[in-house]
Amino acid sequence: MKLQEDYIISVIYGNTKRPKYQKSNRTYNFECPICNEGKSAGKKRRGFYIPAQDIIHCHNCEWHSRPLKWIQRVTNNTFTEICSENSEFIGTADSAINYYNRTNTDTSSESRALSLPIDSINLLRSSEVEFYKDNPVVRKGLEYITSRRITSAKYRPRAVYISIKDKIYPNSICFPFFNINNKISFFQVRELDPNAKAKYRSALTDKTLYNINKIDSDFLYIFLFEGPIDAMFIKNSVGLAGKSLSAKQESQLNMFPLHKQIWCLDNQRIDTASRELTRKLLKRGENVFIWPKKYEQFKDVNELCCEYGLDEISPSFIIDNTYSSEMQLIAAGLKL
Repeated sequence: MKLQEDYIISVIYGNTKRPKYQKSNRTYNFECPICNEGKSAGKKRRGFYIPAQDIIHCHNCEWHSRPLKWIQRVTNNTFTEICSENSEFIGTADSAINYYNRTNTDTSSESRALSLPIDSINLLRSSEVEFYKDNPVVRKGLEYITSRRITSAKYRPRAVYISIKDKIYPNSICFPFFNINNKISFFQVRELDPNAKAKYRSALTDKTLYNINKIDSDFLYIFLFEGPIDAMFIKNSVGLAGKSLSAKQESQLNMFPLHKQIWCLDNQRIDTASRELTRKLLKRGENVFIWPKKYEQFKDVNELCCEYGLDEISPSFIIDNTYSSEMQLIAAGLKL
């Protein structure tokens, strides 16, 4: 599959160090994030994107492939996630390039200040809501977060945004992902337009973990949810913004080596993708929450909470229904 050139350029500027455009031969040059340039890090740029040939190549580690394969390796996103991001990409790569140029005093992705949608309004701050209460976009956003119990969830964030001016993310709820230092390092938006191509879109930077700043180091479990909303209802829950971990997310989890990680996917009884991923995770010996048959009608934790008017679910609900092999499932009389 051939990806959009502007999408590829945006990924390069969001995931590499010292990227630059070489106008003379129309190529993009950057420090290779796969080999990190070895001893020449910070001195040489040996990674190249050649749009005319649709190739990415590194003259140090000899990586050579189509952009799709390179993006899979660098971002740790799945083929499906990349195809979705590519299809949803609107406009040009200029915003990613301008963002990089504004923030390149420190090139580490962890230390960059992430640009939120223009003039974002915090729907969880009463003063801002009061000022914009008559705006139809803000009212629509408030209705959505209230209906999903985000305003009352026990582990809700300090901010959920909406913008009435942004052209790239219009009519969208923006969930900021705070890092361990309480700085925004990533964001995901949820489209409110029912005719949108996809419900969720993400910032074109390496994914980080939602709610990683709320982890209790004394409670030795971390629950891995697909999205940020579910992570608001159970202690020590984080959101992945997808069904896989990025390299940055793995490094964040490595800060908690004593914690037991449990995958909490959408209900395997009604979601085919979750069912297939569960099988793969169990074959690897991963800990996976299996939805009890009693709750087979609910797609996810948020639906369950909305149905029963809950703002928190006990971690024991997850722990008591967790398995780490298909044999355990069979012994418990369960099967996918």
